[in-house]
Amino acid sequence: MKTNTLEIIISLFNHQMNKALTGVDSLSPESAFILANSSAKQVIKAVSWLDTLVQKTHPTAFTPIQTIRSSIRVYSDMERHRLGDFGVNLLEELVQIKLLSLNQREAVIEQIQKLDSDEIPIHHLRWLLFIVLAAEAKSAQQLCWLDCLVLKDHKNRTLH
Repeated sequence: MKTNTLEIIISLFNHQMNKALTGVDSLSPESAFILANSSAKQVIKAVSWLDTLVQKTHPTAFTPIQTIRSSIRVYSDMERHRLGDFGVNLLEELVQIKLLSLNQREAVIEQIQKLDSDEIPIHHLRWLLFIVLAAEAKSAQQLCWLDCLVLKDHKNRTLH
């Protein structure tokens, strides 16, 4: 089985979330399987990729950042191919309702382009967005809302 960077990132995130919730430092069978089939180089690459994403989407007080106030985003053919129409629509919806900032959207798109995957499955994009947004959640209620908005099925939702 060949694992990819996104599967490793999601497994590591799930492990950290379970550890934070239960206080027990053990891998789920799925995470253990994914990590067991990953080389140390793949795991280091995944952690580095995720660290870069978090730094770009959540700059420290010492990181100068130019804040984008408004924009019209034109996606390149490569970005559209990787994200798919549903992924582009999800990103734009989260920006429109001001859950995802324009800076965060750009950082997510930039980091996705650096992945070794041809297309990003929508469930992986949802997880990446959840990871980015969960870092700023200040309560369990906000995390629950994020879970419903980002991770749940969007088939019956439309942009307003």
